[in-house]
Amino acid sequence: MLRELERPDDHAPQVLRTILERHLLAGHRILPDVITADIGERYEVLDDEGWLATYWLSERQVLPEDGAPTG
Repeated sequence: MLRELERPDDHAPQVLRTILERHLLAGHRILPDVITADIGERYEVLDDEGWLATYWLSERQVLPEDGAPTG
């Protein structure tokens, strides 16, 4: 499932860092392990069983206007 969260440009990098830090505290691994929160940089979150989530910052809308999840 794909879910999109919209944040003001000046808040988005910190929101992403906070989300990723929470994953680290939960014992998940993040690749790459250096968090720059640059636009377009993808972060793969892994747990003991493998892939858990992918996060990235985008300048454009990813989901359709109606916000319907895809998957």
